[in-house]
Amino acid sequence: MNGRQMLVAVVMMGTLGLVGCNNNKKTSGQNPPPIDGYSQPIPPAPEPVIISEPMSMQPAVAPAPMPQQPMGGQSYTVQKGDTLMSIARKHYSSASKYRDIAAANGITDSNKIKVGQVLILP
Repeated sequence: MNGRQMLVAVVMMGTLGLVGCNNNKKTSGQNPPPIDGYSQPIPPAPEPVIISEPMSMQPAVAPAPMPQQPMGGQSYTVQKGDTLMSIARKHYSSASKYRDIAAANGITDSNKIKVGQVLILP
């Protein structure tokens, strides 16, 4: 065998190695039969998710909770010198009810009420 014949033989063997000699019939889109009889079929791939608009780079911020309207619809406008405790004492005869007023109005710091602010009285 001369050099050229040797080169042709090596190329042919390499091609057969890459292509393979598989004579099995293949059908596209079907799973191969199970080897051990117990294999499960492979489920189809999920559909891709397409986002139509670019997402904002701003972090999502939950809106502040809206104060719930009391059953009787009673409200109070904060006056100069008022505190939640004084308002609770005036309307409920108990200063400890200031927590209920704060909760009904979404107030987290009971010292931060302003003159003219309208509070819902639960």
